[in-house]
Amino acid sequence: MKYYIGAYAASPNQTGWDPQLETAYYDELKQLPNIKGLEHPFLGKLHGHDDSWFLANIAPQWDYVFTCIPGIMNALGRNPQFGLASCDSAGRQEALDFMQQACNAVAKLNSHVGRQAVKAVMLQTAPARDQAAASADALYQSLSTMQQWDWQGAQLLIEHCDAYVPAHAPSKGFLSLSDEIAVLTRLNTVSDQAHKMGIVINWGRSVFETRRPDGALEHIMAVQAAGLLSGLMFSGVSDQDTEYGAWR
Repeated sequence: MKYYIGAYAASPNQTGWDPQLETAYYDELKQLPNIKGLEHPFLGKLHGHDDSWFLANIAPQWDYVFTCIPGIMNALGRNPQFGLASCDSAGRQEALDFMQQACNAVAKLNSHVGRQAVKAVMLQTAPARDQAAASADALYQSLSTMQQWDWQGAQLLIEHCDAYVPAHAPSKGFLSLSDEIAVLTRLNTVSDQAHKMGIVINWGRSVFETRRPDGALEHIMAVQAAGLLSGLMFSGVSDQDTEYGAWR
């Protein structure tokens, strides 16, 4: 079995940019036999540092799943009202503008490799509900708009991040899984097959939200029962005080 890997999280360039170091890292990635492709971070343009470097160093056979969470978290740091689910019209429009840039980046990457290399784009249902008002209706409006754009065959997916739970401090604090399921169920009933959306469960985020390993399984089963399960991502979380801290 081959996998998409979030290699950006292990990049040696976490606090700066050394293209030679990153080239060496990508050369090692190309030697791994089980890589189907990359979970690729979107920060507002195709590559956070250098589009040309990125296009020159990817493997021609790799496929891609874009994740918008790095750019979304950066935007939230500047404007807590930012998000596709924001009840603030300016914050929601800013998020739509960001996603339009993601759509453009999909086209740029596909054009470079000469095929539909981007298979999916994962979006997240910001803003954090302990910082700004959010709603399922606002998310529905945003996704309806985005469906009208040319994603070149890439499927739009909601990655469920931890929802806001009053019992503990959130990491993301976005919309609840039940809201996300309801929005996509409603949207998919009026969409043709090519535009139907799905949900990706992130194991670490679901365990963070529920504080139980079984919570991730419950989320998987709920999404599967709704006919929306489109992927499973493995990330880590611990209740122990690791170098990242407990519940981080």
